Amino acid sequence: MPPTGTGRHGSAVRKPGIRPPQLNADKCSGCGILEGVQKLPLGRSLQIAVAIGVLVLGSGCGASSSPHSSPSSPSSGVTSSTTSTTTPAAAVATCGPNQLSVSVAFNANQSELGAIKLSNTGNTACSLSGQPTITVLGDNGVPLSQTETTYHRAPDWPPPAAPIVLSASGALPQAIVELDWIWCGSMPHELEMQMRFSSWSSPLDIPGASISPSGFSPATCSSTGLAALFAADYVRGFGPNGIIGPAS
Repeated sequence: MPPTGTGRHGSAVRKPGIRPPQLNADKCSGCGILEGVQKLPLGRSLQIAVAIGVLVLGSGCGASSSPHSSPSSPSSGVTSSTTSTTTPAAAVATCGPNQLSVSVAFNANQSELGAIKLSNTGNTACSLSGQPTITVLGDNGVPLSQTETTYHRAPDWPPPAAPIVLSASGALPQAIVELDWIWCGSMPHELEMQMRFSSWSSPLDIPGASISPSGFSPATCSSTGLAALFAADYVRGFGPNGIIGPAS
């Protein structure tokens, strides 16, 4: 998500596959950024429109995930804010899976970059923290055989210093988990997901209808020339200007 215009895997940075018509776009050296959004260094481009409404990620010129290399990068369209919410995280309870609305979007069909958006449908604020475990289910609900790693950027972001507070009734700030997925097995006809944070006793089910674009199939080893990978970021805040990154 490097001064030379190369991405996380050392290949040329790919232009964003979709650009929502509601937003204007600016251009930096080899990356797509959102208008009016602060530029931060990352590794390659990502723009995602999630579900209903406009959830746009401009993770500028790329993201990187172990075990792949993480070159340096110029600028990004991801917002960084020193304040994620006006409600102290310690003052709110942990969000449960039954009070969250979820949607998943990838940059385009067979794009490796995507994100999970979470909004709080409850009447009071709640919080999330850590890197969730995400299981991808294929045909007949059988889990795909893959090992989750941690999503990285170049330069990397540390884990959030405090739990992410989600406003009540679906309002901002919400929460987001970025994904990087390359699949090397047989392509399933059906895809679903399950997400679980360490404090949960049961997972949050993500049906195939909540994954976009419709009929999505993941990037493959043969199409990218890269090794298999499934990486998930720590949960982070998502506000009116995009992802809430670490304090400057």
